[in-house]
Amino acid sequence: MTKQELRLGNYIIDDVGRVVEVTHLTLNCIEAKPINDSGIKWTTVFRARDIPLLTEDWLLKFGFENQDENRYWLEPIFLFHYGDGVKYLANQRHVNLFYVHQLQNLYFALTGEELTIK
Repeated sequence: MTKQELRLGNYIIDDVGRVVEVTHLTLNCIEAKPINDSGIKWTTVFRARDIPLLTEDWLLKFGFENQDENRYWLEPIFLFHYGDGVKYLANQRHVNLFYVHQLQNLYFALTGEELTIK
């Protein structure tokens, strides 16, 4: 993952393994806040990592509804979940999404709204 892939509001893993929300991007680092109530207001992230494997748990946290065993829906996105990620069908092409920030960025591009934990 590069910083160019990130937007404010994306969820990533910080240097010590916490899931954090990006709050500020600079040339040298990323500032973020933990998404749980850990008492930490913000942290500086120098080696950000993707949240790997876009799991069913993440889809449900974001408010997607399970349509059947592999299909999930959240207006206007219809996803197909498989072992290590999801597929989004666009213009008869499948777009593979493997990381949480990729799904957040797609949702923002389609709706103009942030995809956050419900």
